[in-house]
Amino acid sequence: MTRHLTVRTFTYFVSAAFFLSVQIVFCFGTLGWLIAAILGVEGKDLWIIAAVLAIPTAVLILKVWLVAYNAETDPANHM
Repeated sequence: MTRHLTVRTFTYFVSAAFFLSVQIVFCFGTLGWLIAAILGVEGKDLWIIAAVLAIPTAVLILKVWLVAYNAETDPANHM
């Protein structure tokens, strides 16, 4: 069995991955806002916190897109 990317599986893959990506951005954004509020930082320090949190956010989003692609194009899921 081979993986086939059809319009239907592509639509499912993109919608699931995009939804989860937005949730990840909201969670890490809230985490950054919480850290900045607790520490009372502003300006450049806030950008440093955002940059530090951007790395795990990007890695997690990439993993979500890969898992969603593998799940939606797996022939066993569409029998």
